[in-house]
Amino acid sequence: MVAGAIPQELKPEWIDVDFVKSAKECGRMLGCIEETEAARDEIIAATSFSASGIKIIGEDDWKEVVEAKQGYSLRSLELPTKDQNGEGSCTSNDQTRCYEYVLVKTFGRAFWVSFSPMSLYQLCGSSSGSGSSLSCNLTKARDVGFIPSDTPANRARFGSLVLKDVGFSQRSNPRPNGWQEIAKEFRIAEYVKLKTVEEFVTCLLLDIPVSYGRNGHAICAVALVWRNGRWYVMYQNSWGDWGDEGYGYDTLSTRLLGYGLYASTAIRHPNIEGFHLPPTSLVTVG
Repeated sequence: MVAGAIPQELKPEWIDVDFVKSAKECGRMLGCIEETEAARDEIIAATSFSASGIKIIGEDDWKEVVEAKQGYSLRSLELPTKDQNGEGSCTSNDQTRCYEYVLVKTFGRAFWVSFSPMSLYQLCGSSSGSGSSLSCNLTKARDVGFIPSDTPANRARFGSLVLKDVGFSQRSNPRPNGWQEIAKEFRIAEYVKLKTVEEFVTCLLLDIPVSYGRNGHAICAVALVWRNGRWYVMYQNSWGDWGDEGYGYDTLSTRLLGYGLYASTAIRHPNIEGFHLPPTSLVTVG
């Protein structure tokens, strides 16, 4: 299979995965705390779909749009799969990945930066296995921002202003001095709240990543896929070498709306020495 391509045949074990069972089998944790509808409505900076200016793509046009994309999806950007390891940080991994997709889709793969999910999870969780809510992660992603992962590439670019991907305890994984200044340069500016399947699909067809939860687990939806005579949502998981090279597939239905859906549609423009991007105050996708 070509790198970044979606398989023509989906294996049964990739579809509608039982996350509770699968987490036990692969030694991973769940961690998306379900919230009431009232709590979801209070998420700060979540714009309604109607106010976003995005035009809904009707179901009659889905196949035509998918065919016109000629196999392209956010998966084509080949962003490495994250691994939350034994911590309940799936929601923070989900939010981090959504931001990375928007950054890369806007500026190109050469500008990809791996960001640490602990940037959010240390602020939203109460312990390594407590899990966290979408509302907290969304708010922190907007107000605080992300810290680059502790990798050789990021150390060469950002020096000591990096944070490990795993390790909830700040004693073993302390935030670097001055982390607030680097984090604020990498923030989500706007989330669009999705309430219908049609809105969900429209974002995927426009290559806008969507954050959603199911069965106590948060994942990042990246594409709409037609296989086996039906539609599937392809998502990127945060369990490392899992499923279809880190990806899984959910049958498209209203059940996917249960935890709330949020699409990252705009990011703040980073203004960092040595990290030069086209000049604009707000970067929007779609």
